[in-house]
Amino acid sequence: METRTYKQRYFESTKFWDTESGPIFIYICGEYTCTVPTTRMFPYAMVEEHKGLYFVVEHRFYGKSQLFNDWSVENLRLLTIDQGLADLAYFIETVQKNILAEFPNNNGGKKRKVITIGGSYPGAMSAWFRYKYPHVTDGSLSSSGVIKPI
Repeated sequence: METRTYKQRYFESTKFWDTESGPIFIYICGEYTCTVPTTRMFPYAMVEEHKGLYFVVEHRFYGKSQLFNDWSVENLRLLTIDQGLADLAYFIETVQKNILAEFPNNNGGKKRKVITIGGSYPGAMSAWFRYKYPHVTDGSLSSSGVIKPI
């Protein structure tokens, strides 16, 4: 079992967040370097409408979220969908824990609703995440999610 950790880059926007009961939106970046949240306009509009907390999360091995200094075959064994989904689960569970610690009486002391969002490969990840981690997310938005990844 792999137990090493890495620094996963993410962006956070609290601009519209209702700390009393606002949900969490997680935009999953794919095979590229993430950019600031406002460049993802449809998700950003959903966050505004629902007074949510918004995260844009960079995928392992892309952008600045690198596990290693090189992409050797040995290191790339950790570039799997299961590892990427586990990264998301850990990220969301940590966010939930931090919110409950900071605002213990808000939202009736319960975890926030979570929606994952992605397009293309991240769209597939969003759908797979809902399937594999139904206890961590309440829904997913998958735009053009791949159905036969190779």
